Amino acid sequence: MSVSYSIVLPAWNEEQNIDLAINQINEVFTTFKKPFEILVIDDGSFDNTVNLVQNIQTRIPNIKLIQHATNQGKGAAVATGMRHATGNIRLFMDCDLSVAPETFEIMLPFFEKNDIVIGSRRIAQGKILKPQPWHRNILGILFNKLIRFRTKLTYQDTQCGFKAFRSNTLFLFENLVSTGWTFDVELLVKAHRAKLNIKEIPVEWHNGKTSRLKLKDAWNIWKELRAIK
Repeated sequence: MSVSYSIVLPAWNEEQNIDLAINQINEVFTTFKKPFEILVIDDGSFDNTVNLVQNIQTRIPNIKLIQHATNQGKGAAVATGMRHATGNIRLFMDCDLSVAPETFEIMLPFFEKNDIVIGSRRIAQGKILKPQPWHRNILGILFNKLIRFRTKLTYQDTQCGFKAFRSNTLFLFENLVSTGWTFDVELLVKAHRAKLNIKEIPVEWHNGKTSRLKLKDAWNIWKELRAIK
């Protein structure tokens, strides 16, 4: 049986989030009445994430667990998940459910004319229900301005962790220069060069525990952006 939807969950020390994330995703996607799979990519966790996923697999059989021996970064985890996915449309999202999984239903109509659909907190009708601390919010705004300056991308929110791709875009995930904070940017830059159709849609977002961006990461981000460009 062919799979309609794949949901990729990059996970690094997500023992507090993973059970709720999988259960909610499974509940939502079951309502679509089409075959789906959930891929958890454990990125070298040293907590109880793997054991929890293995326990869940005994009652939800359409879960795949793929493990990195060491931590390689969110971008590497997403790329691994996309390469192992078999769905016609492949979504990656964060384990903290900062964007609710039912948002995927809003994305679906846009795939009639687009190859990629990305969630955005910062375009019209996008909502931030629970904001980040003020210093992280400022850092995020500055990061987005830097991205647009360096890459000439026009999207208001390249970093929202809720993006879906048709299976024909798998080549975007090959040989990523960035496996860290800017992998989303690299994907969008490569998609533009390949003349793929991309749609940015508003989503409701709340601050979770997944974001670990700190000011000390700025130099690595700058180096990655230079490499991408």
